[in-house]
Amino acid sequence: MSGRRERKKNAVRTAVVDAAAAMFAREGFDSTRVESIAHAADVAVGTVYNYFPAKSDILLAVLVRDAQDAIEAAAAHESAYGLAATIVDVMERRPRHLWRQLYAQALMDEERMRPAFTYVLAQFEGFLGKLLPPEHAALAMSIGFSAIFRYVLDDDVTEAHAKAAVLEQLRGAGVERA
Repeated sequence: MSGRRERKKNAVRTAVVDAAAAMFAREGFDSTRVESIAHAADVAVGTVYNYFPAKSDILLAVLVRDAQDAIEAAAAHESAYGLAATIVDVMERRPRHLWRQLYAQALMDEERMRPAFTYVLAQFEGFLGKLLPPEHAALAMSIGFSAIFRYVLDDDVTEAHAKAAVLEQLRGAGVERA
């Protein structure tokens, strides 16, 4: 019985996240109403709030899922550079304004957002920890995330520029298995 209930809960959560992802990309975060997400997901508004206490939690779920996809895709590359490049590729699924919105929400409500950010960072660190010595893994994390933040915040930084910057910085830092 609990297996079916869990599958149904996952299906509802996925439907809400999928609907929100499409609407956020099309209409923007601020213009998207929770009622519209509920309608698109074919659930009641109260159901959405049962899963996500605030609209920013839905955005976070969309982007955390993207981060998980990046880690899974990067596993095939088996490199720190592969992870960073894959993250940039996956980030391209969403308009940059959504990533900026997430950063703004994280700054405004750090306590509520911290667990998801901590989870994502732990996933990245775990992946890099399997590939590199600890001192290189920490450096690769810093380099990768600084390039990714620059990519998100600066529209002049293209996907190719972000990837090239990560590779150059990793090699310059002596991360040989970049």
